[in-house]
Amino acid sequence: MQNLKSVYSSLPKERLIYLGKSSLSCSELLTVMIGNGSGDYHVDQIVKEIINLTHNKWHQLYQMEVKDLCQVSGLGPSKAAKIIAALELSKRIQFPQSKGTRLVNSSMVFHFIKSKFFGLSTETFWMICLNQQSKVIDVIHLFSGGLTSTIVDVRVIFQKLISNESTSFIILHNHPSGNIQPSQSDIFITKKLLQASKIFDIKLLDHLIIADNSYFSFKDHNIVL
Repeated sequence: MQNLKSVYSSLPKERLIYLGKSSLSCSELLTVMIGNGSGDYHVDQIVKEIINLTHNKWHQLYQMEVKDLCQVSGLGPSKAAKIIAALELSKRIQFPQSKGTRLVNSSMVFHFIKSKFFGLSTETFWMICLNQQSKVIDVIHLFSGGLTSTIVDVRVIFQKLISNESTSFIILHNHPSGNIQPSQSDIFITKKLLQASKIFDIKLLDHLIIADNSYFSFKDHNIVL
C-alpha cells in the first residue's frame, strides 16, 4: 500500500484507486476515462481541449455524440465512444424511467422526465401518454426548436394519442435560458391543445416547462388548465 503522501502526488488513476472517486476533479475523472494520449497529444492537452469545446460547462458533454468529441485533436472514435458510453450510462442510472409508472402530480412528472432535458441547449417538446389509471403508456419526442403554433401540429399529437389508446396526456418542453416562466406562445399553444383535447375527449393534464433543475407547472399555477 502506498503511503498517503505518494498517493496525493500520484496520477489521477492511482488516486481513484487508493482515495476513491470523490478525490478527483471533473477534469481528472475525464483523464482516467481517456487513459493515454494519442500521437503528439498528451492526455492533459486532450482534456483541456474538451473543456474548451464545452466552454467549461461539463453538462454539455451529455448532449454530445462521438462525432462531436472527435473534433478534439488526439481523440479518436474509440476513446470518444468510451466517454459517450460512460456519460450515457451515468445518466440512465441517475434518471431511471419506465413505462407503467403512475404520475399523479407535477413533481412526479418532473422527476420522471427530467433526464430527457438534461444538458440540452435547444428547446425540445415532449409528450407523456397516460392511461385511465394515470400510468405511462409512452413518452414521445415531438420536435426540437422554438415553440410556435406552426411547429406544434395538433393533428400529429392526437394521432399519436389515439394510436396509443391514451385517455390523458401531459406536454413538456424546456427553456435553455433557465427562465421557467411561460411565454405568451407557451400559453397560446396550451390553450390550443386544451381546446382540441375536449373535442377528442383525451384530457390534457398539465404542461411543464423545465429549466436546469426546476420546473413550472401550468396546473399548479392555475394557468389555462
